[in-house]
Amino acid sequence: MLLAKLLSRLLHPVFIPTLTLAIISTKFLNVIILSNQLNIIIIGTVIFTLLFPLLSILYLLFTKRIKSLQIEEKEERILPILITIIWMLIGYYFLNSILEYAPIVKSIYLGMITTLVITLFITKYWKISLHMAAIGGCWGVFLNLQYIYGGLINYVILILILSGFLGYSRAILKAHNMRQIYSGFLLGVFMLVSFISYL
Repeated sequence: MLLAKLLSRLLHPVFIPTLTLAIISTKFLNVIILSNQLNIIIIGTVIFTLLFPLLSILYLLFTKRIKSLQIEEKEERILPILITIIWMLIGYYFLNSILEYAPIVKSIYLGMITTLVITLFITKYWKISLHMAAIGGCWGVFLNLQYIYGGLINYVILILILSGFLGYSRAILKAHNMRQIYSGFLLGVFMLVSFISYL
């Protein structure tokens, strides 16, 4: 149970975009991200997908709008997801001129935002797993880049294994049932693969 809680916190959805971009930027520098763009894109990603959303969630926790950082109640999830979408849209607006020269990174951003919008609507009626949607999107990114460029098979395997452990952790913590876990993962994979492949 302790390990399950630890894994759920370490692989919280708010950390996944920065983690994903950090890895692909080191693997594909001057391929999908130019070296002179890297710092701005990384800083923008940290600020608008990690720092500001996390601070907003902490504020909601401090003001008792949510009960925990895991946001286990379905009804509590709407506002944090909406706030995260807004921050990511603001970040996309500020980075848009640079992302025009990094189309794959732009597709990843749009895929993440769209995934969140879909989970927002689903969450009104059903408690889909946000953890699994996030790591599913991450796996979709690496799976697609492995197909396009190669050299990422170890990451593809590692993230898939981590996804399995994370899904199991969410299940034993009774945060989600298996349908919610698989649905979240498949949604993330489908959206990011689609955006990178066709946008």
